[in-house]
Amino acid sequence: MDNDLYESAFARVPNRFLLNTVLAKRVHQLNKGAPPMVEANGSSFFEIALREIIAGKLQFHTATPEELKSQREEVKKPESEEKP
Repeated sequence: MDNDLYESAFARVPNRFLLNTVLAKRVHQLNKGAPPMVEANGSSFFEIALREIIAGKLQFHTATPEELKSQREEVKKPESEEKP
């Protein structure tokens, strides 16, 4: 892996955990046949995903504390409350 590419991508994503998660999901999409959003030039899916992040082609959302709380409450609901 090219460390310069990784560091450039890290400059666009708030933390390394999120960067690695975004990379893993995008590599999975590319592996399943999703078209690259940057020129591939025989690069690996990992390098393509890095270049997509650097180019600002990938969007991601970091959940707010309120969104996380809402999701946790939804998971805790008993099944009887989920079905009308």
